[in-house]
Amino acid sequence: VTNALKNSMPYEEAFETASTNEQVQDALGEPIEQDGIFKGSINIVNDGGEADIEVPIKGPKGTAVLHVVGEKQNGNWSYSAMTVTLDGSGEVIYLNEEPF
Repeated sequence: VTNALKNSMPYEEAFETASTNEQVQDALGEPIEQDGIFKGSINIVNDGGEADIEVPIKGPKGTAVLHVVGEKQNGNWSYSAMTVTLDGSGEVIYLNEEPF
């Protein structure tokens, strides 16, 4: 199951976005790596699906949780949430758009 999540487009896109985000790099340092077991689910049926996963991540300066919520329509993923929540402070770094 972990490999299925790790090889999924939502994980790959969210991890790439987080690991290249300047705020995340400042908070966690580099390199940023996965740090534990995924939580959540990905359901894909033909060209549609949904994902809601949390991934512990870490860098030399700290740890955090990467959270991504997405929907796949006609073979394309879009994300309603993509955040990194820093352990300790609870600060949330929005990787797509901040909520209104």
